[in-house]
Amino acid sequence: MNESTGASAPAKRRVLIVDDDEGLRDIFAYTMNSEGFEVAGAPDGVSALAVLEAFRPDFIALDLMMPRMNGVQFCAKLTELGVRTPIIIVSAMWETADEAQLRQDANVVGFLHKPLRYSKLVESINKILPA
Repeated sequence: MNESTGASAPAKRRVLIVDDDEGLRDIFAYTMNSEGFEVAGAPDGVSALAVLEAFRPDFIALDLMMPRMNGVQFCAKLTELGVRTPIIIVSAMWETADEAQLRQDANVVGFLHKPLRYSKLVESINKILPA
């Protein structure tokens, strides 16, 4: 609660970062936290499903190439579960066929190529989730 006005502080937007590169997750989390987001991370789709239920993100940044459950499988599972959280794919590689399938089956709203400027991810999320 804001003591000077008595109003509640606006809720932080929540972002789930799913990538098997721990260093990248940490850098994304640092960047997103400094921009006012609440951030959770997961190293693969299996772990992300567990985090998803408890964390309830407003947005997901998702790598495609991961162990256990890759990004395509994760998106298929979200579709199966009826989860409609917006997703941006952040990956070094994807096939045009994957992109078409992901846009059709899941709530994928964009694709960013690695390596990328972290500010580009923040900019993309801000376009989709206005403050």
